[in-house]
Amino acid sequence: MAKAQAMRTHCPQGHPYDEENTTYTNGRRVCRACSRAKYHARRPPKASFVEKLWQRFEPASDGCWLWTGAMQNAGYGSYGKPSRLAHRLMYELLVEPIPAGLVIDHLCRNRRCVNPAHMEVVTLAENVLRGESPPARNARKKVCPVGHAYDAENTYIVPSTGHRQCLACQSKYVAARGRGGDAT
Repeated sequence: MAKAQAMRTHCPQGHPYDEENTTYTNGRRVCRACSRAKYHARRPPKASFVEKLWQRFEPASDGCWLWTGAMQNAGYGSYGKPSRLAHRLMYELLVEPIPAGLVIDHLCRNRRCVNPAHMEVVTLAENVLRGESPPARNARKKVCPVGHAYDAENTYIVPSTGHRQCLACQSKYVAARGRGGDAT
């Protein structure tokens, strides 16, 4: 049989046994075209970066595209090595690059959402103030705990911290301390 194969000028598929198309594996003559075809038939082509991204979310009834891939501890989706935030990737892919110094604000308040229609590029300060963190809640307050308005005449901003103080309450506090009373 080996002798018959050595005498053939073409492989069983009809490719010629010539110098460019012939290799030897374990002492046997092999057609390179056929071995390449077998290799590619066994391994489907790899999905592109974009195709892989589109496979990792599912639409929800509220319009959000919920990320189903890897998640970070803070609840945001992550993708790739090195890891990048999935919502930022989708925004840059479908809308525009995110300028340096700006962040993405989820208008839907769902950290898993990667729908660019639910995102807006804003400064970090604006994003924090739009949220539900203690600084955001305090910034939205219009009156002090006693009920005095936080307005230009009644508000003092502490230069070192940026915190607001009610001048009316502060005046009462200073007056009480000056008389030796309990300031609390």
